[in-house]
Amino acid sequence: LRLYQNGELSGDRSVDVDLPQHSLPFTIGRTDVWVAFQGAMDEVAVYGVNLSAARIKAHYDIGVGLR
Repeated sequence: LRLYQNGELSGDRSVDVDLPQHSLPFTIGRTDVWVAFQGAMDEVAVYGVNLSAARIKAHYDIGVGLR
């Protein structure tokens, strides 16, 4: 698992978990099913494939008008 913030890698770790099947919608920005995250997020993206660090940086640069 790798987390990028502002186009830069901010953390990574090995993860070995099976995601459970359930009927709840996929959400980002909640601490659990009912409690809203107290903070701010913008331009969150989830991909079904691994992106290279260069492609992630390019996405960020486009989003902030650098390209």
